[in-house]
Amino acid sequence: MTIMSKSCAERCNLLHLLDERWQGIAKGVGQSRILGRVHQAPVKVGDKHLPCAITVLEQDDMEFLFGLDNLRRYQCNIDLQVRGSNPTQTTKRRKEKSF
Repeated sequence: MTIMSKSCAERCNLLHLLDERWQGIAKGVGQSRILGRVHQAPVKVGDKHLPCAITVLEQDDMEFLFGLDNLRRYQCNIDLQVRGSNPTQTTKRRKEKSF
């Protein structure tokens, strides 16, 4: 799940796109209130713009987490030896983005 804090969503001007029908509670290591979901947020990774569904949480301790849902959707390869991610392109040309 790709998540974003409410304060980050405010700074990115995404709150007007928030679908509040997706409200609930996120549970895991801790728990946080889910304020809703932005279904098609434009996320820029390197020089690519990727439309992503983002769940917005009330908690502000984590700004943004690019989830496994979008990593799989865009076929990202994460190479921990070089500390970078690599969204694949259909032309087999790859572009790395360090983190």
